Amino acid sequence: MSIPVHRFIVRACPNANHPKYFGWQTALICVFVGDANRERAFAKAQDALHKAEWLPIGAFRKDTLIERIVLDEGEAEVVAAYKEAQGGKTVLRARTDQMPMATKGRLPFMKAPRIGEFFLDKVVHRAGGRRLTSDEADAQHRRNADYIVGDSVIELKDIQEEGLLVPGRQDRLAQLFGSLGRGGEYASLLPEDLSEIEWRQYMDILGRPIQNQVKSAAKQIKASRNHLGKSKGGVIFLNTGYSSIPHSLFHSLVKRYCEKDTQQVDFSICISSWLITNGFESEVFFSFSPKEGECDLVTSLRNAFWLEINLLMDSWAQKGFSQDGDLLQPMIPIAFRAHSMNHSFNPPVLSSELDDEWMEDCE
Repeated sequence: MSIPVHRFIVRACPNANHPKYFGWQTALICVFVGDANRERAFAKAQDALHKAEWLPIGAFRKDTLIERIVLDEGEAEVVAAYKEAQGGKTVLRARTDQMPMATKGRLPFMKAPRIGEFFLDKVVHRAGGRRLTSDEADAQHRRNADYIVGDSVIELKDIQEEGLLVPGRQDRLAQLFGSLGRGGEYASLLPEDLSEIEWRQYMDILGRPIQNQVKSAAKQIKASRNHLGKSKGGVIFLNTGYSSIPHSLFHSLVKRYCEKDTQQVDFSICISSWLITNGFESEVFFSFSPKEGECDLVTSLRNAFWLEINLLMDSWAQKGFSQDGDLLQPMIPIAFRAHSMNHSFNPPVLSSELDDEWMEDCE
């Protein structure tokens, strides 16, 4: 009697050490394992995935293949993998979602300019404001805000780090999902079925670094308001790194913490920028919130922001889409295993319409 062959299919992303693929690339992985014991075969498949530097970003599909159908109807690649697995090998095949030429050491993928403090300086200047002078900052004695616009002082917080990469935060998320008692081997980090209480716990975990920055900004605003005699304080959050939190949710968290944790912030602004690519095409996005209404100062800053974005992108195009300088990195999947469960945040991707029919054979 021939050895049963099991097939395990999972969507995955490369880890940071992958020799061929970038972190933003994803793939559909198919592992063939010959073993009489299905659970042992699954353990071998997971080990093969780990050794090949791939991380699961979805649930595994598990099939025990029917030899007659494989040999009679399977494509050559599937038949070859099946026979190798019967011979004792663990066979891993990967099909990337992105363009096949976009691998390390080959053609570079296009990135876009990253907006930072220098860009925000121009936005504030166009809106009629400026940075504090060294005398106004009184930097030797206290931490201060960054800008003056009219009767307001404004602090800028530039978020460049991905919060889901922090091990302690990953552990707390894993504990939360484990405590829900829903079983399974995988949990998405963009859940849609959490209760109101669970969702609040989830947001508290993701929002902790934002909350800390709001508290820091409040102290700086208070110091500058007292020192300069200004009546209002505001905060601008520039997010080019914590891309696992969608812009609308990021703005909601900032607004929540500004209202809950301090009386120093009279208005808050959130600006996000993110990039997605398939290695051939890239798309960069910008968002400014609040999108409408608010006070005249926020309106002036919003109008100034979009004018400066247009100038930035026009200048970039005129320079031939230069890949020099401070560039925005693409969004990447974030995957980790903790508390016996795989977890991941999966960003949108630009697909290259690869044919996945080979995965459908031999049902």
